[in-house]
Amino acid sequence: MLPKIVRKFVNYISDTISFILFKYKISTLKNFDEVIIFDLDNTLVDTYPLLNLMKLNDVFRSVKTHSGMINLFHEFSEKEVSLFILSSRKINFYRITNQYLKQNITTKVPFYLVSEPLKKIKFLKYSVSCFKKVTLYDDLSYNHENGEVKFYHEIIDELKKLPISYFGYWEILKINQL
Repeated sequence: MLPKIVRKFVNYISDTISFILFKYKISTLKNFDEVIIFDLDNTLVDTYPLLNLMKLNDVFRSVKTHSGMINLFHEFSEKEVSLFILSSRKINFYRITNQYLKQNITTKVPFYLVSEPLKKIKFLKYSVSCFKKVTLYDDLSYNHENGEVKFYHEIIDELKKLPISYFGYWEILKINQL
């Protein structure tokens, strides 16, 4: 196990690199007025049922997709919009995430990992500065596996201050008809 200070440094570096890559990708998108950003865990994929059953590496390899959200994702991929996946996963899960996406999500889109959910705000603020319309699909919830769903209220409150269309936990449940 890495000492806490080393983990923080690694997270800082990986978050910074991820943001730089995100900014670069956006700089190459000249013909898009709209961006749609999807979260992975408990949004595109049904992560929580496996969390208490296996290690995270195995969870991220074997998690099932949410068919409603995947259908919506594919519908957007056929339109004139830019699509991204932005997920809160540690950088050591990058390779597993990349393999999973290649095998399970037929639309190839850029994906970016951040070390914690709050780091997504920086990406969203930058998106707002570059696109006329920004849409986010992200449950912003946690603790499902322990029987009590909790929400990242601090992040949700920040989203409310931004000119974005936000589809959260309850909307995702409806889309997936759960």
